[in-house]
Amino acid sequence: MKDKKDKIYYFQEKSNDILDLQDELTIEEIGIYFILKAGYFKYAGELKKENANQRCKFYGDINKFNAMISKLFDEVDGNLVNNSWLSEINGIKEVSKKRSENAKSRWDNTKEPKPNPIPENPKETQLVLKETKPKSKLFIKPTIDEIKNYCLERKNNVNAESFSNYYEARGWKLKGIQMKDWKACVRTWEGNDYKPKQNNFTNNDRPSFLDTYQHILNK
Repeated sequence: MKDKKDKIYYFQEKSNDILDLQDELTIEEIGIYFILKAGYFKYAGELKKENANQRCKFYGDINKFNAMISKLFDEVDGNLVNNSWLSEINGIKEVSKKRSENAKSRWDNTKEPKPNPIPENPKETQLVLKETKPKSKLFIKPTIDEIKNYCLERKNNVNAESFSNYYEARGWKLKGIQMKDWKACVRTWEGNDYKPKQNNFTNNDRPSFLDTYQHILNK
């Protein structure tokens, strides 16, 4: 007999099956039937005849009880065997195993730490966002050769030296803000016929007389 702490497998009997039993068994025999089936499932199909008898020790007519055992089971090495019930038990075991595996999988997933959690404290949130914000690329002013090569690639007539002198005098800034992309400025000169728009200049950005003179000579 299995230990009482072992898992008990519960069976479900369909109403149609119970009605079928009424065609074959008496009410008394149906009671014996369910007592034996409950014991068989409790011990997961490992039920011995003496254990089955013990379950009905208070039953009046032990002969009817033994007759039902003979009708429901084959006796193999002292064990009572009902292949139909064993099939039910194995099916219940399989479902139980899958449910247990799924529950374990869900539990393992909930224990996995979430990457980069945002703290509830607003100050800490700002700190996290600040740390995760990508740093802007540091501007490196181009050489004359780099400007010339880019102008050749663009097939424009922008004078590389004038371009370099113009922005070198202004610290490579646009309206007081550090330049980010000198190639974009080359394309702007190209689109503006190789010179900045005069009506948009501030005092800081207005070309000097020397730059203007040099631009005229280059044309």
